[in-house]
This record gives sequence, C-alpha cells and structure tokens, in this order.
Amino acid sequence: MNNYLKFWGVRGSHPTTYPGNLKTGGNTACVELVIENRMFILDAGTGIISLGNRLISEGTPRRLAIFLSHYHWDHIHGLPFFVPAYVAGWEIDFFGPGGNEGSLEQVIRAQMSAPYFPADIEEWRSRTNMFELNDSSLTYENTRITPFPVHHPGHTLGYKIEWDGKAILYVPDNEIEYSHNNALFKNADILIHDSQYFPSEYEQKRGWGHSTYEATVRSAIAADVKNLFLFHHDPNHSDSQLEEMMNSVESLKEKEGGQVNCQLAVEGLTVEI
Repeated sequence: MNNYLKFWGVRGSHPTTYPGNLKTGGNTACVELVIENRMFILDAGTGIISLGNRLISEGTPRRLAIFLSHYHWDHIHGLPFFVPAYVAGWEIDFFGPGGNEGSLEQVIRAQMSAPYFPADIEEWRSRTNMFELNDSSLTYENTRITPFPVHHPGHTLGYKIEWDGKAILYVPDNEIEYSHNNALFKNADILIHDSQYFPSEYEQKRGWGHSTYEATVRSAIAADVKNLFLFHHDPNHSDSQLEEMMNSVESLKEKEGGQVNCQLAVEGLTVEI
C-alpha cells in the first residue's frame, strides 16, 4: 500500500495491560500515516515503541515527521524508547505546540532528565529538528498540514492533513461540545477523534477535555465525514464495553440518519487510503 494509516496506540490517559482490554489494545496514542512513501507519526505515546522497533528491523534509515498534539504523558512517554532516535543516519522532524508551556525541545528534554530517565537527549544519534507550531498552515513534503486549537487543558492541537484532494483529521483530545473548530471536519475523508466517555460518565467529567462517543458521532454526521474512527479509549473500558459502544453507535446512526462509516480504532488496524 502506498497510502495507509496504522494504529499503534489507541488508549488515552495511560497504558493498560488488563487481559480484557487487549483485543482493542493497551498502548497510548500513536498513529502511523504514510502518504506516497512519506511517513508522518501522529503522537508518541507508548505505541511508538513498537513502531520504532519495526522501522529499525527494516534496516534503512529514513526521514520521519512526528507531530505531537500536546505534551501530556500519554502522548509523549514512548519517545525515550523510540529506537530510531538513538541510531545515526535517521532524521526526525518534531512538530508540536509552541507557547508559554516551554519549548518543544525543553519538554522532550525534561522527560528524559534525571531523576525521571537514565539517558538524556544527548544520547540520541539521529539528526533531530524541532518546529514549534501556531495556528498557521504549513507545507511539509508536498502535504498541507493545518494545526488548530481544540478544547483540552493546556495548548493542544488537532491536525488537518491534506494532499491530492484528500483530507484526514487527527483530533485525539477534544471536548467537542465546547470546540470552536468543528467546521474543519466538513467532508473529511477520515476523522480520528476523541471518544473517551460514555454519556453516563460525562457529567462527572465535564470540562476535562474529552468527548463522549455520541457527541463525536453526531458531529461527524453533521459534517458529512466519510469515515470516523473512535479513538483515545479510556483505559478502564474493556473490550466488551467498547463493543457495546459500537452497537450503540449503529443505533445512533439509524436515529440520526447518518451515513458516516464509523469504526473503533483498534491497535494494529491498518487502513488503506
């Protein structure tokens, strides 16, 4: 496949190893997106560790782009274990929110400094480049990337990725009921979006920066999204609970008259684009 995406980590908050959760997957957020042999890595949760091991096994160093949505642990704590960073010949471009929470490089250095980790960023042998983003679009490897703010604590970005008339949106942490950028979802080919809560959980967690699956599905229907992947699953939600969620989604789509193709983001799932 020339163009595809693959889910390497689909959980939010923290990894989970409960046996009843592992059909869906236990690693935190990381999605591989390949467009005409150019590799984009969306977030660096624990899922990036297995991705890095696969890249090393392929043998040939290459250029990678890692786009971080924000700097909460579940989106960066795979980086200290990402093997290509430690190997000469690889080139890694890091992109992430700028602003008053410290520079991108400071954030990466901080989690790899004593007493939190035994090897600091100077141990990396790859060539690394750091780019802090605001809300302006950029062109990277003939692909248009539009970062945009979402409703989540701290400076958090979603990404709209466009090429050859196609659009993919990656929005892992977002309280959609309070978000002001839902119009960007319009006619998206693929929307990967936060769906951490069941409606019964939401009132106790309103304002925490995450969405219910119902709100996400309704927004995707309203925006005429073609394919929706429910993402950033709560680590305490079992495989059976998530199957129950998907059954409810089908009922909701019938009620709303929606045509969106809705799937659960599952670790290891590969989607041809």
